[in-house]
Amino acid sequence: MMSILPRGHIWLRDAWEQALEALEDYSKLTIALDETWPPNVEEDPRDEAAAACQNARYRVERRMRDALADRELIALTIDLRTGLMGELPDREKWRSMSLSGLGGVGLSTLINAVENPGPLTGLPVIINKNNLRQWLNNERGQPSKTIPSGRPPEFRWSEIKEFAFAQMREHGVPGPQNRKFPAQEDLVTLVIENYSHNYDRQPSPSNVRRRLKVWRSEFEQIA
Repeated sequence: MMSILPRGHIWLRDAWEQALEALEDYSKLTIALDETWPPNVEEDPRDEAAAACQNARYRVERRMRDALADRELIALTIDLRTGLMGELPDREKWRSMSLSGLGGVGLSTLINAVENPGPLTGLPVIINKNNLRQWLNNERGQPSKTIPSGRPPEFRWSEIKEFAFAQMREHGVPGPQNRKFPAQEDLVTLVIENYSHNYDRQPSPSNVRRRLKVWRSEFEQIA
């Protein structure tokens, strides 16, 4: 595994452990598991505590894998030859749960077809810390922020809408005959990438999809 982690990034395994604690308060579950040992001969509460831990791990793994597939969390690798970071393709492969679908093992920094499914790569996977923080805040229903203090700024939706309209004016609405945007998801991705480039943070794909559906309808009425 690489010994140097780029500044502002985190190994995928560490991101998984942070998410497990943030979304399920996992340390309390493991304490409860430890407190049930040794088990009572007549009734073993350890089974219930172990099931609670496993269920929590499954839930967080499911949420993280869907987020990776939907590009709410962006999986990156580093080209060992050039030192440049790049996004992993084949995002849908993240949806497969660990242990051939049983789940609960979680996510590891290195892809494994059985224990840690995902886009096949021999390189370690990393996540941007701001990206992880924003996703965790969204998952917990808290406002997203990438600055240490002050009121978190709202996304500039009017600006995002203008950019989407400009793209549709230049290239047309997404569709099979559109070389630039054969699917609406292509425009969603471009909108997110443009905003992230300008402001170093990004709205969630699901939020952009929902708004873009309305914007597209407005655009088609005035085009």
